[in-house]
Amino acid sequence: MEGVPLILTIFKLCKKFGIENSMIKSLNYNDLLYMIIAFQTEEVKKYLGRTKQNRGQNVTYPDDKELTLFLRGKLPKAKEVM
Repeated sequence: MEGVPLILTIFKLCKKFGIENSMIKSLNYNDLLYMIIAFQTEEVKKYLGRTKQNRGQNVTYPDDKELTLFLRGKLPKAKEVM
């Protein structure tokens, strides 16, 4: 979503995850971001689980720090993963 203002991205994600407008209004910015990241974390875990089942591979789930870096677009280099 390059070029899209962050606030629009946040509203799109709220709509995607079914976060109601009243909930958005009642939460502060950091809590709203935390909620979105929690939904995204579950989405990534489900995707990895499906990939594991489809390919028969061993999946190692990322910790919170690795997941935060991933969601911010900072992917590790290949040698950092091993």
